Amino acid sequence: MSSGNSKRYRIKLFLLFYLILIFIQFVIWIQCPDEDIISFLKYYACAIYIVGIIIPLLLGINIVHPYILYLLAFGVFMMSRVFLDTFGVENAFFDVSTWANDWSFFSQPIQFEMLNALIFFLLFASLGALSVFYLSSGLYENRGIKEATPIMLVVRRLGFALFIAFTIPYLIYLYQAVKYVMENGYLAVYLNESATSVTNPFLRISDDFCIAGLFLYLSTFPSGKKYKFAIIFYIFTLLIMLGTGGRTATFTQIFAFIVYLGLRGLRIDKRRIIYFSLTVCGLIYTAQIVNDFRDKGFEGLVSDSESDIPIAQLVQTFFWQQGTSIQTIGRTIEHADDVTNGWLYFYGPITDNLRKNPVAESLNFGIPQGQVAETVRKSYSWSDKLSYMVAPKYYLSGHGMGSSAIAESYIFGGMFGVMFVGYMLVFCVIFFVEKYKKTYTGVFLLFFMLPAFFISPRSAPMNIVPVLFRPLFMLFFIQLLFYLKQRYILFSMNKL
Repeated sequence: MSSGNSKRYRIKLFLLFYLILIFIQFVIWIQCPDEDIISFLKYYACAIYIVGIIIPLLLGINIVHPYILYLLAFGVFMMSRVFLDTFGVENAFFDVSTWANDWSFFSQPIQFEMLNALIFFLLFASLGALSVFYLSSGLYENRGIKEATPIMLVVRRLGFALFIAFTIPYLIYLYQAVKYVMENGYLAVYLNESATSVTNPFLRISDDFCIAGLFLYLSTFPSGKKYKFAIIFYIFTLLIMLGTGGRTATFTQIFAFIVYLGLRGLRIDKRRIIYFSLTVCGLIYTAQIVNDFRDKGFEGLVSDSESDIPIAQLVQTFFWQQGTSIQTIGRTIEHADDVTNGWLYFYGPITDNLRKNPVAESLNFGIPQGQVAETVRKSYSWSDKLSYMVAPKYYLSGHGMGSSAIAESYIFGGMFGVMFVGYMLVFCVIFFVEKYKKTYTGVFLLFFMLPAFFISPRSAPMNIVPVLFRPLFMLFFIQLLFYLKQRYILFSMNKL
């Protein structure tokens, strides 16, 4: 049996294994909730998660593959408190939202539904990934990077030119964004009534053009000194972005960049695992420092009470904070019956994005910026809606619960919505990765798509769609110009 056929056979066995687990989970789901079964489900959820990571590795999937990194992000954003609670580090998995100072616990039926939703999502997400691996085995995986085509060379030059032209304005943009947070506190970003904390229009567009140019350049798989300068600059700006307080957004972009390196052939050996682990620990430490100062500036860094925190406690605090989105699932289950047309909130990221423009505002169809009551009334953001329903006072002061792919799937279609979205979200993204990972257009779109994918455990899953609007338009515009140029050359040659 060839290696390709052997791999497909193993994938079939794992697909059957997951179908059996899904059947067992259906049997568990119809049971009456009690303390014993809830305790079992916590351990069971941890086991399902660990198995979900091991199986792709047994299939030879690169550890920097988007699906593996997605599971790692899922573990941090969604499983952290489950693990902390399971191993007795924290007895707070079922704490009701701490940001609203409401230290109570979800009822047993809610706890039971939360864990079932978590497990169903994991099972169907794993099923979706395995389906792609089965379909793409031997079809896309061995395809190498194509030699640079004429349009790729044009895109490479255009991308680098955009990147260089807007480098200095983009650095000034980052400086002003960090300065705004240091002077006003992190919550001011959410209370700000403009689209960004940087008001200068030229600096605001420099953000888009510089990064788009950088991604265009990298998507053509360049090499040499320019390439090294580009990746050093990108890593440098990602570290600066930590100063804005957006830890999650920074980490997910780092994950996307690691995927890019994997597409270029990066393999992880023992030495790189050690370096990667040390880097992660350093980022966690940096993230906690960011958390200390983002509300009060550097005032929080000079406190003696914060200077002697043990490393273990610091890491525990990091995972405790990052795992807060599990509460969003519980709150969503609590309030699901209070909301009609939940599917509108599921598609809200797309429809709301189309309403955030001057034309919509002039027609009184737009959505206000900032966390105000009018935003909740006019938009279909489940994050805003749920936060306002739970604690209006805290929402209006800049706090919020965030969202979650599981929560928004539940409001979309109950537990069956969780199953459907868990499968389709992972299937569609990983299928796109496997099919287009060696093309410049695919890699360019992945730079925008993957951060939204990695952050989806604590964000809206449909955010993946609107983040592609501008890069798709840019690709269309480039392709159109190249086509017109080629037609002009052919026309000129024919005249001769």
